[in-house]
Amino acid sequence: MQILSPEEELLPGITEDMAPQEERIKGLETQMGNIRQALGRIEGQLNAPAKPGKNTHQFLAVMVSALCIAVLWYWGWIGLQVVDQGKKITQIFTLLAPERLSQIAMDATNPESIKLAEQIVANARKSKVPIPTAVLEDVGQKFTEASINAPESWNAALAVVNYRTSLNVGLTPSPSNPVTVTPNTKGGQYRFSLNSIPRPGTEKGNNVLIATVQISGKANPEDSARLEWLSTPQPQGSGAAHIEIIGRVDTLVLDKQFMKNVTILNADVNYDGGPVRLENVTFVNCRLHFTNQQPSRELVRSILRASAVNFSPTLG
Repeated sequence: MQILSPEEELLPGITEDMAPQEERIKGLETQMGNIRQALGRIEGQLNAPAKPGKNTHQFLAVMVSALCIAVLWYWGWIGLQVVDQGKKITQIFTLLAPERLSQIAMDATNPESIKLAEQIVANARKSKVPIPTAVLEDVGQKFTEASINAPESWNAALAVVNYRTSLNVGLTPSPSNPVTVTPNTKGGQYRFSLNSIPRPGTEKGNNVLIATVQISGKANPEDSARLEWLSTPQPQGSGAAHIEIIGRVDTLVLDKQFMKNVTILNADVNYDGGPVRLENVTFVNCRLHFTNQQPSRELVRSILRASAVNFSPTLG
């Protein structure tokens, strides 16, 4: 399957839309040529060995000034047209992103398809134009499946799922009275535990925040939010209705965690395909660094499928 570049695919239609504009530009270029000729004649008259009167010199000076103003206006207008057309082309590429993604995902093992998919979602994210979640799920699934035999396709799958988490921004809770808790410390009836990898160079730093962990609301212990080790579950939940983890310095690690009613916001998140239990967990604007293994592929599919993830991997 031949993958056309966005320019090859879209420029014919764009050219048709821009044809009247190009005709106007060509017309102005013709007028510009006439202006140059007129200026040339005037310069010849000024340099001719004649003895014009004072009024003649004033008239010629006014004409030259008017023509210079016309030249400056013309080039300013041309600059505005170029900028305007560039914006229109960018808008067209963005609006056609869903169709383009669906097309290139049909050849998900093609290195050019992988590169284009990453570029399209990056541009869409920068332009803040949402791609329908149904399209993202279909495209992400295709690249995820292709990565089983073509590992390089995994990069495109992660690019798509990372973009998918950016669409969850509106789902970020806004608790009125959140309480900050410190994970991995003793105290209280419930111990919050968070797995992480220190950023290089910060391992021995003082006051380095793994992440900011906030709890809000109240819930029955059996239904309340959890953030603990999967291997040592606590007899009851935290008593809070919701837990929000805001990324800071360290990279969060999902392996070995039990998370329930949790939102992970603006964080780097690792998953190496180990045991994990996620119940009603939402990733918001995250950077997911998952290894290309079967459990990781299952988790990517879960995130593509729904904003709130319920996931426990099948481990072989």
